[in-house]
Amino acid sequence: MKSAQRWPIHPIPVENEALSSWLYRVARCYQMDLEHLLVYEWGQGQLLDIDILPPIGFLELIAQRSGVALERLRLMTMSGWVPWLFDSLDPDPDSFDSYVHQMSVLFPHPKHQHRLIPRWRAWLPKQTLQRACPSCLNESVGHETFKLMWQFPLFISCPIHGCWLQSYIGDGQLSSWHQPDAVLIREASGAIKTMDRRTEQALTCGQVDLPRRPVHAGIWFRLLRALIEELSMPIYISRLQSKDLARIWATCGHPVRAGQTRQYPFEMLDLTEQLQFLEASAVAMSMIENQEIKARGSLASLFWPEPDQIVDAGDPLPVLPEPTEKEIHYWQIAERSLAKTIDEARKNPVVAKALFTVLLFGRRDAKAMRTIRTHLSAFGIPAKWCHNKPNSYPL
Repeated sequence: MKSAQRWPIHPIPVENEALSSWLYRVARCYQMDLEHLLVYEWGQGQLLDIDILPPIGFLELIAQRSGVALERLRLMTMSGWVPWLFDSLDPDPDSFDSYVHQMSVLFPHPKHQHRLIPRWRAWLPKQTLQRACPSCLNESVGHETFKLMWQFPLFISCPIHGCWLQSYIGDGQLSSWHQPDAVLIREASGAIKTMDRRTEQALTCGQVDLPRRPVHAGIWFRLLRALIEELSMPIYISRLQSKDLARIWATCGHPVRAGQTRQYPFEMLDLTEQLQFLEASAVAMSMIENQEIKARGSLASLFWPEPDQIVDAGDPLPVLPEPTEKEIHYWQIAERSLAKTIDEARKNPVVAKALFTVLLFGRRDAKAMRTIRTHLSAFGIPAKWCHNKPNSYPL
C-alpha cells in the first residue's frame, strides 16, 4: 500500500451513508468519476463489493487520505455490522440454520428440515439493490447521498419520510427512476412504517423498543428473518397457524408465500417477492400487537401489548381555569420555536447536542439517554449527534 497524503478537500460522510456514495461525492470534488478515483487510489476501478467487504487495506488507505476514523468507514460497509446484522460475512453451510431457526414468532415448535445453503449470507441479495427515497434526494439536490441499507432488503420505506423506497437506474448514483411515476411519493402503511422505524432504531441506537421490552439489535434482525422464514412455510405444514397465515397474506393483498411454489431462501428472491415478504412481516407484527391473530412462537410475547393494570383513581383532578389569549399566544410561540429547533437540529450537530442536553436536564441514567435519543432519531436527528460529551469527531 502506497504512502497516503491527505486529500485537500472532501465532504464529511452523512450518517448511514454508503461508502460508494461518499467516495462518489469525493470524486466529484476533483471533477472525477468514482472509477477514476478508485484507479488513482487503489489501482483498479471496479470494486464490486466495496459496500459489503472492501479489499484488505482499502479502508485504512481511505482513512489516511481523508482523516475519517477507520471505524466510521467500516460502518459505511456491511462488514462493519458484524456481529449485529450478520454472524459472519464468510459463507458457512451451517450459518442458515443457526441464524434463521433459533427463534420463532408464529409457530410454537417449528420443525425445520436441516438445510445446507453453501454460499448463503443473511440479508445479502443476489445483487445489491438500487433504491432511494425520493424525498431524501429532493432535500439534498446537488449533493445527493445514498444510504447503505437502501441497497439491501431490510427496508420497504424511508423511516424519516414514511414513503416507499423507489428503484432507480444508474451506476451507483441516480440517472433516472426505474418507473416514470416513481417521483410521485408513495405513502407506506402504518404497519410498514412501524417495522421500518424499528429497524432504523436497531441501526442507530443498538436496540429496538418492542411493546413488552427493548431487545438488542442483533435479536431484532434475527427475529425479523425468522418471521420471514415462517411466512414462507406451506399452508399445509403450518397446521394450527394455517388460517392465520392465510389472513396475513390476504391482508397484504399478495398471494400466499408471495406466489412461490418452492421454498427458496429470502435472499435469493427477486426484489418484488422480497418486498412482499417484508410487507407480510410488518402486517403479521401489527396483527399480533392488535390481538387479531394468536401467535404461539417462543418470542411472540414481545409483540403482545402490556396487560391492563388496576390503578387507584385517586382524587379528581382540579378544574383549571381556561388559558387567556396571552397565555395561548406564548404557547404558540413555544410550539413554533420547538419546531424550528428540531428542523435546525436535523442539519446542525451543535443544535442537536444542545437540544439533547436540554431534554436530558436532571437525568443522567443510560435508559433516559437511550429513550431521548430514540425520540430524536424518529424526527430525523442523527443519533450520533445526541450526546452530552465534547465532540471528538475530526472534521
